[in-house]
Amino acid sequence: SQFRMMVASPIRLIMRALPGMRARKWGRILSVGGGGMVTPLPNKIMDDTLRPALTAYSKALANEVAADGITVNVVLPGTFVTERVHASTASNAALWGISVEEAMRRRIEGIPAGRFGDLGEFGAVVAFLASDRASYVNGSVVRVDGSQLRSIY
Repeated sequence: SQFRMMVASPIRLIMRALPGMRARKWGRILSVGGGGMVTPLPNKIMDDTLRPALTAYSKALANEVAADGITVNVVLPGTFVTERVHASTASNAALWGISVEEAMRRRIEGIPAGRFGDLGEFGAVVAFLASDRASYVNGSVVRVDGSQLRSIY
């Protein structure tokens, strides 16, 4: 079920969109990934195993469709201010027996930028990658993470 959700379903969706993009000689395929695509993360075995498959598929597809004016890229977000971040931080705080403020401070300590990202920053990168101006950005993994992921690639 995890393979279907994380790999097979995105590929099926992309394959359905490709014929129209090829006919128009223009298209943008963007996948949003996670850190497990480029470096194993603790306690995320399925992510660490399956997400790289979508990354490899995206790179292989980018090579096949570049001449058709189609780009295929993956965007890796870091930690952004969302309800999910607030909820998971509150849950961790309760688990660790600390205040939510202390749990937030600990999360931020792990981000070299010293802060969470703003969703507008993520949206700006996605808007660029979806634009005509990004026609030569293809087959890339683009991080929007404040240098949160420690790997080079």
